[in-house]
Amino acid sequence: MAKVNFRDLLNFKSEEIERPVPCPEGHFIGTCYKIEFGFSKQKKTPYARFHLRPEEPCADVDMDQLNGLDLSKQELHRDFYLTPKAKYMIADMLDTVFGPDPRTIDERIDDMKDAKLCFQVTQNTSDDGTRIFNNVGNIMDPEDAP
Repeated sequence: MAKVNFRDLLNFKSEEIERPVPCPEGHFIGTCYKIEFGFSKQKKTPYARFHLRPEEPCADVDMDQLNGLDLSKQELHRDFYLTPKAKYMIADMLDTVFGPDPRTIDERIDDMKDAKLCFQVTQNTSDDGTRIFNNVGNIMDPEDAP
């Protein structure tokens, strides 16, 4: 592994830092570029995480908020917990995107990789009110985009 010079990494002034601009609220057509599995930090609940890249806004997105925003740099994801009480949500999402399918969720989940999707982006504010960040709501077939 290459050595990292932390002094070089920290050689900047606070006012030189550009804060990331959140994606505006609304629906976007995009792709799922990565799927990963993990455990939540606090309760160690297993989850499937879908990393999503918005490519084009739908009609409900405020175009003024998109001005100059590079959608390809937006880092969005949606987690689905894999517990007995929550696993219906991943099944519902797959059925909504691809239609009902007799295969298991394990057999179907890879269909999401590189799939064209429509997903809802929302915004939340941090508890201290200093940051705005995105969440992903519903994921659907692009044919059903608003």
